[in-house]
Amino acid sequence: MNERDLETAVLRALERAAGGLGDRPIEPERPLAEQFDLDSDRFFAILARETGIDIPVAERAKLVTLSACLDYLSGDLSA
Repeated sequence: MNERDLETAVLRALERAAGGLGDRPIEPERPLAEQFDLDSDRFFAILARETGIDIPVAERAKLVTLSACLDYLSGDLSA
């Protein structure tokens, strides 16, 4: 997966776990839970299916923003 694929996967998971994003822009550095009514357990389950990357529960607190998600996932792919 390249960076664009990762972003698409994160946005798809967010769309499904938040019940629709609408046309609202996403602020990459602002916590996702502040921007959307997010079911975080569902988000991480969908994200794992979309990317093939299982995110341990202990690591999930690091993935609160769009930027943090992309950084974490891209680092996991390069490891």
